[in-house]
Amino acid sequence: MATVAGGAILQPIIGIILHKNWSGTMADGSPFYTLNDYRFALFIIPVSYVLATFISLYFIKETYCQQAFSHYPKEGHLH
Repeated sequence: MATVAGGAILQPIIGIILHKNWSGTMADGSPFYTLNDYRFALFIIPVSYVLATFISLYFIKETYCQQAFSHYPKEGHLH
């Protein structure tokens, strides 16, 4: 799900960044973006990887296949 959501979120963001940095040059009726425009806009991808790594290292706890929470009372502690 994260892969699909990431694509759905990053594509418009990259397009917005490209458009904001566009110099206004047109080629055959279409916007013309330079290599630097693409490099700047696509820099968000490695930034998102670093952010995801940081979040996974410091904010997600490994449970080692044990349930972190149980909705059922332990045996012998029935109410």
